[in-house]
Amino acid sequence: MSYNDSMFLPPWNAWSNDFINTENWDEYNDQLVFKHPGGHVCLPIEIAQSVKLWKRPGEIFSSDGLVVQSKGNANDIDNLLAVNEPLMNIKVYRWILYHIVLYTSRFKNKWPQPWHPSSLVFSRCKTEVAWNKKSKPEYNPFGKYWLKLFYMGKFRMICVSDHLPISADGRILLPLCEDNKVLWLPLLVKGLLRIYSLTDEFDQFNTITCLTGWSCIQTNCQLISKDNVWSSILSHSSNTVSDIGHIDSDSKHKNKKNPKHKDCYQLRTITGTQLCHHDEFMSIYGANPPNSIVVGLTLSPTIYKVNYNIPTTNSEVITRDVNRVSFSQHHNTKK
Repeated sequence: MSYNDSMFLPPWNAWSNDFINTENWDEYNDQLVFKHPGGHVCLPIEIAQSVKLWKRPGEIFSSDGLVVQSKGNANDIDNLLAVNEPLMNIKVYRWILYHIVLYTSRFKNKWPQPWHPSSLVFSRCKTEVAWNKKSKPEYNPFGKYWLKLFYMGKFRMICVSDHLPISADGRILLPLCEDNKVLWLPLLVKGLLRIYSLTDEFDQFNTITCLTGWSCIQTNCQLISKDNVWSSILSHSSNTVSDIGHIDSDSKHKNKKNPKHKDCYQLRTITGTQLCHHDEFMSIYGANPPNSIVVGLTLSPTIYKVNYNIPTTNSEVITRDVNRVSFSQHHNTKK
């Protein structure tokens, strides 16, 4: 397969299933080990100066047992914040992990094939076209991985190597899964950091947008009464609403499958019209996965205890950072 070095650099090529399905995972420019043409990813400024060298996972851990995603533990998301507590003083890491946990938790036990961030990592595998089927990436000894991330209006092919930054005292300066030999998280964070490095302001970067293509509408609550903000949060605790529509809270319709499409739940607009993600109005967006809740409420995790202990409940996060709430507009899509 022929490559153009520009495909490894921003704004990156649009996502192509055909490219991934015909990729030769074990070679690039006669290299013995894959080295990214764009160089190592730019790390957050808080730790960029702490990097002493870059090593591959097999040089840090035993090569035996290295995987992209463990087959037996699809619920390895819940404890990511606690596992990576030493890195939680780094703002972009904190946001990335928080949004991964938040987004994944919305779909837990709701679909036959639960969504997992590792489905955006591709290596030595074929793509699956159907939204409810995930790829099966494998550890690549050559070290080349492709990520499917949303940037500038399209899902893009972003390539990363598996080199990990190491500090002088031997710490790995990227977030890791609890099982350090599971590599989807550091690979995904490296891809997200390539997008993050292109932004001028932190607020221009949104993890959920990169993962899904959903647009994010942020509301600054600093000039709004904290009591009003808190009341608004509580009012959305069980159902989320938007200007487009809301989940039908009527008990006879709540969680009722759409009669037209067995894989859809009914949504009712503010005019009373019932829609599902197959309808034209709801299917013009290219989000991932479909069947998503129309609107989500996202709370900023920017304020922690002085020693950066991880909050144990959502309410604790709310009380610590009630001045800033972002409302993420989540659009449903076609299959």
